[in-house]
Amino acid sequence: MSPSIYKKGDFDTSLLMTFDKELEPTKIAEKEQVKSVPVFEQNVHHAKKVKLFQDSVEEAHTILADAKKEADNILTSARSEAERIKKDASERGYIESKAKADAEYKARSIEVIGRFDALINELNLYRATVVQESEAQVLQLVTAIVNKVIIEKLTVDDAIVVRVAKNAIKDLIDREKL
Repeated sequence: MSPSIYKKGDFDTSLLMTFDKELEPTKIAEKEQVKSVPVFEQNVHHAKKVKLFQDSVEEAHTILADAKKEADNILTSARSEAERIKKDASERGYIESKAKADAEYKARSIEVIGRFDALINELNLYRATVVQESEAQVLQLVTAIVNKVIIEKLTVDDAIVVRVAKNAIKDLIDREKL
């Protein structure tokens, strides 16, 4: 029989024999003394051994239970710490990723705004060039249109010439009065 850990109340007197096999020389000496000791003392001695063994087993179970509780506490603490570290890392990762994305967005926005500004400036220059280049042509066109309209109007209605002349003379007289 190999030695093993027994729970409280599982103790069997045959275990004492297994335990005593390791202490064989002591057992022989005890046998010689036991012969001379009364049976009552043998029973007391045996009961003390049994009690000592039971106490040892009980203490071993208490130590084992305490060790299991401590191990559970350590595992719980380690899991909590691991979860906290994971959460912190996740938050840091989010913050760092957001900061990186914000920086990239800002840089890209600045680049796009720069392109738009360049296009607007280019369009303004092109418009100014078109206006400048076409100004003489537009003035010629307007002058031609006005001349045609005036000639056409004068040929159709002589009264216009008379009216314009009267208004001009009237304006001249009004100015002299001032």
